[in-house]
Amino acid sequence: RRSAFLKDPNVRRWIQVWNVGCIDCHSTAGQPRQKEDAVSFDTRVAELGIACEACHGPAAEHVRLNSDPCRRYTLHLQKQGDGSIVNPARLSTKRASEVCGRCHSIHSPRDEQDWLQNGERFHPGEDLEAKVRVIRHMKSSELRRGSFWSDDMVRVSGREYNGLVKTPCFQKGNLSCLSCHSMHQSSPTNQLAKGMDSNTACVQCHQSFAQNLQQHTHHPAGSSGSLCYNCHMPYTSYGLLKALRSHQISNPSVKTSVQTGRPNACNLCHLDKTLAWTAQTLSAWYQIPQANLASDAHTVAASILCAFGTWAGSQRGRFPRIHGWRLFWQRCSRTRTPRCVTSRAAR
Repeated sequence: RRSAFLKDPNVRRWIQVWNVGCIDCHSTAGQPRQKEDAVSFDTRVAELGIACEACHGPAAEHVRLNSDPCRRYTLHLQKQGDGSIVNPARLSTKRASEVCGRCHSIHSPRDEQDWLQNGERFHPGEDLEAKVRVIRHMKSSELRRGSFWSDDMVRVSGREYNGLVKTPCFQKGNLSCLSCHSMHQSSPTNQLAKGMDSNTACVQCHQSFAQNLQQHTHHPAGSSGSLCYNCHMPYTSYGLLKALRSHQISNPSVKTSVQTGRPNACNLCHLDKTLAWTAQTLSAWYQIPQANLASDAHTVAASILCAFGTWAGSQRGRFPRIHGWRLFWQRCSRTRTPRCVTSRAAR
């Protein structure tokens, strides 16, 4: 994160170099192959970019077997899977999500020297954490500020797996990346499966809420306030010059906002409201105990406290860019890519 245009050529390793910083996720079967001088590489990849084998595993045997048209047609008639290739949709929810988590997580190799030569040895369908360490919290305060909120919720983009594995729907239920996403039958925007840009994504499991949605959300049924995503997966991660949805499913909490500096879902929509207003509303609707708040939390809009001032009068807002981006996010009932428009709060 300390990017520079010039680096000492004798530095052993630095993250800005593609061969060690990008190769794992932005190539297929990448091998850094660091040389003895520790600053140059003889890198090899199966393919540049994210190709079929990145998600389906080694395919040489699959190609060989299916060069026989009779075999292909027999499999087609039987409507069964082909055991010569990994299909993430046929894996357990944990293993299927690990296929995505290989890239969409903060992790480190278990054997760095082996990795510098051979890259990650993980193949889809295997136990991811047998090959890498998925980092769920940071002991280093400097790294914590860069990648995690102070309560260890991930706050950088592209690391959705870190949030997913902390979600009760994953830990105790059957939620996986493929519950909502599809790689082959989706729009390139968010890669959501058909219908999963709506409450269908959640009520496919939480069916009771579909019957009394307005009673639960206290918002009109067709409004953005009744979209599950907006309350339980708010835009609290940041990267690529925009905010992105958290994949650690959670409930709005003023207390957590005060403790961590992370915006809560209510104040990301109600930009002109104070933390005190949010605390009172959540208490009235869901009997959530109200947090002790400083005087400015009763008089200054939460978006202003986060973006330009402080939470609770003393703790500096830690991620002003989220609220800065949010000021120009068009509230909508769908999860399409937001368009930049001037909101009432920004005028």
